[in-house]
Amino acid sequence: MIDSRNCQTLGASPAKPGGLPLTLELRDFVLWRKQSFGSQSERGDRFAERVMSVVRTARKQGKAVLDFMVATIGAYVHGTTPPRLLGADATA
Repeated sequence: MIDSRNCQTLGASPAKPGGLPLTLELRDFVLWRKQSFGSQSERGDRFAERVMSVVRTARKQGKAVLDFMVATIGAYVHGTTPPRLLGADATA
């Protein structure tokens, strides 16, 4: 049995999980990796890194991620210019 008298803090408040902004940004990716067991190849790792990077950047810019990805893949299939994610002329 645990005695509550042995579980005292020394004036410090308990640490909040994910207190750092970078930790919060990486949390989704870490959870995905744990749930999916990662990938089976370097190529798969690079693909996942790139997709996650695009998703995070699009979310930060307030873009609809699925719409952006569909437009990007559609541009690839049709040989047209894809929507921009970075740069001065990137549209929201």
